[in-house]
Amino acid sequence: MEVGTVVSLDRTPNTYEYLFVINKETKEDVKKGIYVYSKNEQGSVFGYLEDIERANRYLENPEAVADYGSEKLAKHFPLNKWDYLIARVAILGVLKEKEGKYVQEKAAFPPKPGEKVYKANDEMLKEFFGIDESGLNLGKIYGHELELKVNLTRMFQKHVAILAMSGAGKSNLTKVILEELLNREKRKISAVVFDIHGEYVGLTKISNKVKVVNAKDFRIPARFLDTYILNELFPDMSGAQYGVYNRIINSFPRDELIDLEDIINILENSKENQNVKAPLMRYLEELRSYNLVDKVEKPAIQQLIKPGEVV
Repeated sequence: MEVGTVVSLDRTPNTYEYLFVINKETKEDVKKGIYVYSKNEQGSVFGYLEDIERANRYLENPEAVADYGSEKLAKHFPLNKWDYLIARVAILGVLKEKEGKYVQEKAAFPPKPGEKVYKANDEMLKEFFGIDESGLNLGKIYGHELELKVNLTRMFQKHVAILAMSGAGKSNLTKVILEELLNREKRKISAVVFDIHGEYVGLTKISNKVKVVNAKDFRIPARFLDTYILNELFPDMSGAQYGVYNRIINSFPRDELIDLEDIINILENSKENQNVKAPLMRYLEELRSYNLVDKVEKPAIQQLIKPGEVV
């Protein structure tokens, strides 16, 4: 669909952006956020419609508008006829047709002024976004009818972050991703959600594959409490205190289940230097007050996590 014509304005077009005047006949189909393309020597210059401005040559002079007002000017000049929209496009690259498919390249030249601008077609969008028909369906691409299906491996193979301002929809997108994972028939993966604000508990209403574990029921085995974890909890602990703690932990047989009480009892009956013993005891007493430590892990995470389910 043709949506406009490239113009030469504000030092554009260049290899980063260009401006085009929106056709009045198709302006209802053009909105901020859609993807468009024009032509250059390489192929189709693919871009993102970043902003839309409105202009009118008869209303460019502030003094004339102030003196006569828009109503008087409208009687003598065809204001509506000269009202037009200018779109600013951020260039994302060039899509070049090769053997029936699109190949992406960096834009070496901008489109020429006078070139027509078109709304991006589905094949272009599929190539640019790397759409996988068997991937996670995150919804339709804004301003287009194409569903954005993201390849599962490419999305989660290493790291993924969802970043946006408050209220932009991060939690909603995360819920969509989790729902898609729950609905998969093949290549099922498991997911563990640390739900700090209770935003995802509602997933239990849409699937019986969601298990909820209350944070107050969590227990950490005393065996897990190495010096690294203690340093995270009590960064002011000294090296001497870490040394005493390690000696106590290593005094137990490796296969013996121990809890915090066992460690505290040995420390109380030890002959360690009081300057080291007393503050270490305070740290362990504080840790006991959290009610987080037990002999065994609760819940047993390895037993909770199953492919195709969310915890």
